[in-house]
Amino acid sequence: MTTQGNYSKSQVIGRMMRAQGKGGVSGVSVIQAQPIQQRVLRYAASAAGTSTVKAQDLLSWFGVVTTANTTAYCPISAVRVRRIVVQGSVATNNALDPLSLTWLGGTDVGSLQRTITASASTGGNSRISSVPPAGSAVGMWHASNGTITQPLFEVSGFNTGDIVDVHLEYVLSAGGSLTGSNTNGITVGITAGSLGHAVYGNLGAASNLVPVGLNAEQFTSWAAY
Repeated sequence: MTTQGNYSKSQVIGRMMRAQGKGGVSGVSVIQAQPIQQRVLRYAASAAGTSTVKAQDLLSWFGVVTTANTTAYCPISAVRVRRIVVQGSVATNNALDPLSLTWLGGTDVGSLQRTITASASTGGNSRISSVPPAGSAVGMWHASNGTITQPLFEVSGFNTGDIVDVHLEYVLSAGGSLTGSNTNGITVGITAGSLGHAVYGNLGAASNLVPVGLNAEQFTSWAAY
């Protein structure tokens, strides 16, 4: 009988069929019920300042208005920071801007604080690119039903036109109603927004890091859903 390795021809064919999903139950492929999404959020500074970013700010990077001009629901159940990039504006040549990024770590086990100061890149503008410190709480998953007020990082020294890119992973809520109590996520207070419309929060407590090209809104409060 012809064999391939330690398997007979019939065994090889059976393995191939299962790999192609033709082998019945044993051939069913495994998928993630709640896929992990990746996204880069871009914010532009409308004025100079400093912004401290908490877990709640990234869990609410977008929301859907559930009560006009009052409340929005953010259907994200968990989020994780992968990288932060801070770029001085080329238009104003911010080579001397004292840009800095501080990983705050929060109060969880594994906290680690570290500050990175900008260096001049090609063209003379300041730039920072950094990942969360290894083993720190910042780089872990942060859930909507956890400590959403945990500080993650702080960006300081930015001026008008500077850019902050947040590279992150997130998981959407598993299900439920936008107005029900069985959906993971958080609710935010808003001052403007029509029912059913999408709103996108500014980065951190400061109102001067605004999402680029989106319906920006400065959220006024955060609460676990």
